[in-house]
Amino acid sequence: MRDLAAAGPSGWVVDLRGNQGGNMWPMLGVIGSLLPDGVLGYFVPPTGPDQVWRLRQGRVLLDSRTMARTVAPHHPGGPVAVLTDGGTGSSGEAVAVAFRGRPDVRTFGSETAGMTSANEIHPLRDGARLSVTVAWFADHHHTVCRGPLQPDESGGTDPLAAAVDWIRRTR
Repeated sequence: MRDLAAAGPSGWVVDLRGNQGGNMWPMLGVIGSLLPDGVLGYFVPPTGPDQVWRLRQGRVLLDSRTMARTVAPHHPGGPVAVLTDGGTGSSGEAVAVAFRGRPDVRTFGSETAGMTSANEIHPLRDGARLSVTVAWFADHHHTVCRGPLQPDESGGTDPLAAAVDWIRRTR
């Protein structure tokens, strides 16, 4: 990211296609330098208080706890195109949610897998593990995301080419 930012690109493409998930915090740490300080999103449980994901001075926070650090200097500028598909799930979708509704950001591709939720794992006595959804994702406007995220544009057969074209037109 540092080397790319130093090259002064016209814009950025964040390709989340096929990102089935995992740990969202390192992912937010990588893309955090493309986002402004402030609220990135929320976990919204059916009861109890919401938990906020926030970016502050190079740290990705859950409420006030540091979960990751950004890997490059703060926002190098330029538009950001986010690519998604049906293989974008869970924490891949959390990254997409962090970009939703921001100026100079556009999403391309197809709808995501629809796993826009936080889960808790409960070990069972027989060694099996039970995953229970405990909250939905919400974007920085506090709009709850239930189910697949829809892109701003499909990008036709080549979402990457559509994204690059949009970045060129935006600059």
